[in-house]
Amino acid sequence: MILVVNAGSSSIKVELFTPALESVLSGSVTEIGGQGRLSVGGDKQDVSVADHTAALGLILEKLEAAGHPVSSLVAAGHRVVHGGDVFTGPARIRS
Repeated sequence: MILVVNAGSSSIKVELFTPALESVLSGSVTEIGGQGRLSVGGDKQDVSVADHTAALGLILEKLEAAGHPVSSLVAAGHRVVHGGDVFTGPARIRS
């Protein structure tokens, strides 16, 4: 599985793909830093999340409960909005 992450200033959105790039599951945590909402697949719940680390932890727990543990990931990507003149296309940041 491939996990794609889009972390914003007060939210994290994720999408899980097969190696053939077929979408399997999506999720998000909104309102990070206060009372927020966790949504993974069709499961939604109100949560209190202090920071992005806690929010991502909640998402990973839900993915594992849905049968997609971190150990099943073969790759992860993150959307970076501001690459300036240096990053104008996809770039590997860690292998």
